[in-house]
Amino acid sequence: MKIKQFGAPSVSLSFNRDHAAETGRSAEISVLIKVEDREPEDAPLAGQVRFDEGEHLLGAVIERRSGNTWIVFHVAQELLPEGRPLALCALLDDTLVWQKDYRVAWHGRFPGLDPLSLAGGPAESSEL
Repeated sequence: MKIKQFGAPSVSLSFNRDHAAETGRSAEISVLIKVEDREPEDAPLAGQVRFDEGEHLLGAVIERRSGNTWIVFHVAQELLPEGRPLALCALLDDTLVWQKDYRVAWHGRFPGLDPLSLAGGPAESSEL
């Protein structure tokens, strides 16, 4: 299986109390990926955001017939302080098949994610 990310994740503020801890504010993080060479017997993909202290949150995976897939995360604003590293991941049967590392960056009142550079830059695709 090969997974390729298209563009930077989209990050926007949300005021959905179901996903926010104390303030009622959260950020929605959406990342567009394309899944190639998927076998019919493969389990459904699962999305996960992993934080530096070992914490993680699940995300929703929205697969389209076109082959494009969205992984969407709702993260309480309190979990996104300036500079905090996190990883956006896709899992297949609890096996990591794709990961991209970021650092939280606030631009005034608006959250964003900056890619972490690892040995010449972050990987854009992964193969299982």
